[in-house]
Amino acid sequence: MYLLDTNHCSLAILGNSNVLSRLAAIENSLVSTCVIVQGELVDMAERSQRKEDNLALIHRFLMGIIKL
Repeated sequence: MYLLDTNHCSLAILGNSNVLSRLAAIENSLVSTCVIVQGELVDMAERSQRKEDNLALIHRFLMGIIKL
């Protein structure tokens, strides 16, 4: 299991090739984050100039790593 922190999530959302390639390499592993990281991501999006776009990006990202 891999637990991503805020920095790794932000880099993945922004398309950082190093983080994305590492996530792709561990495709059969559980990848998640915690509620604190989710809150930090939402807070950053809420305070951004592109609030709705950034919230949508975060939502898509979190739905991709959190298996409900």
